Formats: sequence, C-alpha cells, structure tokens
Amino acid sequence: MDDAALARLDPHLTTIALSPKTAGIQMRPDSPVRDYAKDGVRIAFVPTILGTIVLVAYAEVDPQ
Repeated sequence: MDDAALARLDPHLTTIALSPKTAGIQMRPDSPVRDYAKDGVRIAFVPTILGTIVLVAYAEVDPQ
C-alpha cells in the first residue's frame, strides 16, 4: 500500500478502534468477524471480547 492509501485507511482504523463492537456489520450471526465498508475502504476485523484489541484480517483501499 502506498502512502496515499495508508492516509485514507487511517481514519477508518481509528473509527474501528474507538467502537469495535458497533463499527461495521457482523458478517454472520455465528461469526465474530465484522465487515466495515465506507468511502472506498473495506476492512474485515475481529474485536476481542473486552474490545481492547482488534485483529484486522483484511484491508482494501480503492484507488482514487
């Protein structure tokens, strides 16, 4: 990822870090994986039970 894509990704990671249990949508009822998509950025992540750690499984930034 180049610097421009990282700059676009960063505010979305901050959103997820601040509200990991409500950011995005749960992919399946029996899965902890959440899918966040906004402004050409898509992130699949798993928040921990306490919400103190977020494991990012996938990040995609559309080119502008």
